[in-house]
Amino acid sequence: MASKVKILKFRDFMGIPVIFYKTMGIEAFATQVNYGVFEAIFQFFIFHLGTWNLILIIIGEIIYLLKSFGSFANFLQITALLPCIGVCVGSVGKIMTVWSKKAQLKPILHQLENMFPRNLVEQEEFQIGTYRKHVPRVIIPCTAVSMLAVWVFNLYEFFESSINYFLKGYFRKLYPYFVWYPFDDQSNIAYPLVYLHQCYAGYVAVGSSLATDLLLCCVINQLRMHFDFISRQFLKMIPKGGRNDVRHMKQLIEHHIRILRISDEVNDVFGLSTLYIFVSSSLIICLTGFQVSAGITNRDLVKYLLFLAYQSVSVFMVCYHGDMIIDSVSNTFSKPRNE
Repeated sequence: MASKVKILKFRDFMGIPVIFYKTMGIEAFATQVNYGVFEAIFQFFIFHLGTWNLILIIIGEIIYLLKSFGSFANFLQITALLPCIGVCVGSVGKIMTVWSKKAQLKPILHQLENMFPRNLVEQEEFQIGTYRKHVPRVIIPCTAVSMLAVWVFNLYEFFESSINYFLKGYFRKLYPYFVWYPFDDQSNIAYPLVYLHQCYAGYVAVGSSLATDLLLCCVINQLRMHFDFISRQFLKMIPKGGRNDVRHMKQLIEHHIRILRISDEVNDVFGLSTLYIFVSSSLIICLTGFQVSAGITNRDLVKYLLFLAYQSVSVFMVCYHGDMIIDSVSNTFSKPRNE
């Protein structure tokens, strides 16, 4: 008996950024979501908790940075701190971008969801399986590298101190990030709270930046699907000189114009965050590369190699998907048609 072919849904393409944004209390981009009072309050609380916790980390890092200037012994700490500040500031900017653009972003996703092929026949015409494979081939590996980097960065000191405690009987109170605090952060009460505070900020910093990039990439994947569909339909047309030819061509042109308008709106929403990636990543990659090559300990080497991989993946995702959409747009109505 032949196996039943599963009909894919729009959510199957957007699931990963949905999960990341939910963990940060953001539902601005999700489609057709109606929360009750308790759920709305909870989302509001999570959003502000994560955002203000990250802002406090940025303030503490900047103060630590200012106090470190003038000491050559702290030069490696300074070059280690600058990339972290850059990522945190950029993440806050991306969070604010999504929050401020939610009124514009929500209709974009509603339109894409409404245009998504619903039945099996339409999905076969769109060759939707090809674009679904893009998720496990590109989106998931990039997500895995980013999450591996942030959690190794967050938990390395804790596991190192724990192993040292079991081997030598002494627990060193180390933190994953250089942050200034106006109190004794080495006390037994403060240490676990401060460590959780830094780990949460690290996750929000990477998670919000990653979620924004993934959302852009998933939207581009949808746009590419429509552009390629229009191109294939145009190539398959065999003019017969009747009204059906005019009607079909009109439908393709209207479809094309609609996708172009959505593309312009997507560029308006994500343009600022994309610009930040290219402006900041070069500096961050250079500073991280300096850390890797400056004779740091093996412990820090592992962390900064993963951090370098995370930054490289961020640039790769945006460039790769940008190149894909350019190719799809260029191929629409441009390939020679078989007469």
